Amino acid sequence: MTDKEIFIAAHEKAYPGSKEEVWEIFFKFRGCTIKTYNYITSAVITSIIFNHDFAKAFWRIEQFPDEHRWKVSFRGMFSSKSKEYIIDVWQYHLQQMVLCEKPLKYIEQFLRKGETD
Repeated sequence: MTDKEIFIAAHEKAYPGSKEEVWEIFFKFRGCTIKTYNYITSAVITSIIFNHDFAKAFWRIEQFPDEHRWKVSFRGMFSSKSKEYIIDVWQYHLQQMVLCEKPLKYIEQFLRKGETD
């Protein structure tokens, strides 16, 4: 899947019935040069996929009942002790996306997971 296809499918999964709304993002800047168009749409997509509301909607609790909360260990820079934090599943996946070089590819694996369920 292309990045655009992944984004559209992810947005549709997070907000069912929003496909036309998403296409408006891509058509809004169609008068620009290709380079500008790609830059603007890429920036818009990035701002949407890293939005907390999008993450909460995409990784809903109902879809991941066994993964409702995650235990995460963290060791501070100046401490040898490890602390554990409990975070929601959407927060965990948002953190993992930030660490990915291609966050849309990270999202894509959950689109495939949903197709096989």
